[in-house]
Amino acid sequence: APVAEMMASLIAHLESEGKSGRYLLDLNSRLGRFSRSFGKRAIGSITAEEISVWLNGLNLSPVGSNNFRRVIAVLFNYAAARGFCREGIMRRTVRRKVVDKEPAILNVADCAELLKAAAPPVRAGIALALFCGIRDAELKRLDWQAVDFSTNTLTIGANVAKLSQRRTVPIQANLRAWLEPLRQLGGKIMAGTTAVRELTAEARRAAGFGTPAECEADSKLRPWPGNALRHSYASYKLAKWPDAAALALEMGNSPAVILRHYRSLVNPAAAKAFWNLTPKTVAAGNVLSMEKEEKPAPAKHTKSA
Repeated sequence: APVAEMMASLIAHLESEGKSGRYLLDLNSRLGRFSRSFGKRAIGSITAEEISVWLNGLNLSPVGSNNFRRVIAVLFNYAAARGFCREGIMRRTVRRKVVDKEPAILNVADCAELLKAAAPPVRAGIALALFCGIRDAELKRLDWQAVDFSTNTLTIGANVAKLSQRRTVPIQANLRAWLEPLRQLGGKIMAGTTAVRELTAEARRAAGFGTPAECEADSKLRPWPGNALRHSYASYKLAKWPDAAALALEMGNSPAVILRHYRSLVNPAAAKAFWNLTPKTVAAGNVLSMEKEEKPAPAKHTKSA
């Protein structure tokens, strides 16, 4: 059977199983790219070496290449189970080594400047990402109805969460202070519109961060770290409340991942200052600058969570 036909059969099968739209969209996108190169070929004629060469030709990071490899494996495992190719072909393809990397976080002064500069349409979203560790993609789907002021909890539903698993995150007192003036009965908190993206970029620039092109044009700007708000939340939360199991449930990770990535990234004094960031303390400039503190030497870290 040709790759294109096998791909269509797989997608139809997964749809009948009720797989999420986001998962199917990702599968369609990655397999579609693979199919553009091998679509007319019989899936049983494709070798592990050909797949490895194709993956290498994508010029992706190790993580990106391995993500493509994982999705292609879904297709070949599906085909093998139906007798269209040999089993285990993907086990013979090259899996790229991911170099250990410490997650980058914002210091307390950066967080204060970002919150201070954030315009009302993006302030609630930035505060939720910073003090609840929400992923960027989840934030775009989050509705105000998920914020429960009566119990001080945020519910990230299965239709919002990356892994399609519902989780809840406590709303700390300082976050509530940011949300109260902006609260609404319903509607997207921070939709992924052009206006929202521009306002977010403005807040980042005001805090001293920019895109690679902006940093090249202005030496005063620093590159914005990937997943900076989520990583900052995890690091400051673990320093203030050292319960890796509870934090793992809030973030949709495992305790092992939490400890491996976020332990000892900040000290207790900085954590205290972070969880004291309120509209009043930020407006008064009454925050701790971590630039004047020595950060504890962290252990080796793996790829970002």
